[in-house]
Amino acid sequence: MTDLSFHDAYERILRTAVADASGIEADIDALAMAFVSRSSLEEAKLIFLRAYAASAQGNYALVTSLADEAVSLFDPREDLILDGRLRLVRAICAVRAGDADEAFHLVQPILELPETPETLELRLNAMDSIAMTGMQFTHDPKAFELLQQVAERWREIGFAPGEARCLNNLAYGLITARRFEEALPIAERSEAVHIEFGIRHKLPFATSTLARVQSELGRYSDAIATFTRAKALALDPPNEFIQTGCIIDIAHAKFQRGDDLFADPAMLAELHACTCAGVPEQNVGAYKVLSRVYAKAGRFEEALRFSETSADLQLEFLQKSTSARAEFARQRALGAAERALKRSESRFRARGEWCRRGR
Repeated sequence: MTDLSFHDAYERILRTAVADASGIEADIDALAMAFVSRSSLEEAKLIFLRAYAASAQGNYALVTSLADEAVSLFDPREDLILDGRLRLVRAICAVRAGDADEAFHLVQPILELPETPETLELRLNAMDSIAMTGMQFTHDPKAFELLQQVAERWREIGFAPGEARCLNNLAYGLITARRFEEALPIAERSEAVHIEFGIRHKLPFATSTLARVQSELGRYSDAIATFTRAKALALDPPNEFIQTGCIIDIAHAKFQRGDDLFADPAMLAELHACTCAGVPEQNVGAYKVLSRVYAKAGRFEEALRFSETSADLQLEFLQKSTSARAEFARQRALGAAERALKRSESRFRARGEWCRRGR
């Protein structure tokens, strides 16, 4: 590490992280120790590396905190590439928070950079981010086309991590648009590219995306096996976000297949644990599955409680979204959640009363 300049060591860690971000925390710590006296720009680069590592682990709250700290340390004109990289990780967090406007605002300046060998990767990543945001929030056909073009460009220049990420994002976008038949071959291709080129730290995401498509197509046994594989991949390096999501999705697929989850106490215990693990959207999902499982078992009071908690958490999450673009969707979702809660309450109470009367 000491044989390299700070910049060269930083770039080497970043190149390693793009292919596999697992274990780079040790390299970051070594860089910090080797260059104790750092300029504010170097400190910002070091913090960006920590944000990148946190992003690979799905810890978006930490990513936001670190990226905001890094941005405060330097003038963007001092290093346009670093500014662009920080904009991208902050845009990912904005999308996760449901703020499309902020994501678009963050990546727009990157597209205005001149295309040079130094900015090519950054610009392609920005187009990837814009396309993914467009797919997630609007299902705009142009967004799907743009992401396909970016994936092809990554393939042309021989950058497998970029192609793999684009393919996974495209598959995920097609899932959100409920275009499952189209999503399947793309999800399969995405996982294959991740495996072929050893993109280890992103493989759990690609595998879980494939499992999600299989589940949506009603191939529940295949989905359970694929989710189980994704969960195992997310153990090393540990990724709580993927692990939690896989547990919920495995439970849902088993329920849809007709399994009795009360006959699988370990699975049921894992599902209960997911109500306070991962991120808010996952907590909502865990409570939804629990509500259905308990209702099917005739335990209506508990099912109603889970349904109410799920609705409350969903309302709380939606109310935190500040995007003007998301306002209409949020209001519609709020109304839908409230109506669903009333319907579930009426249904569970009615069925509970019906059972108590011994009918």
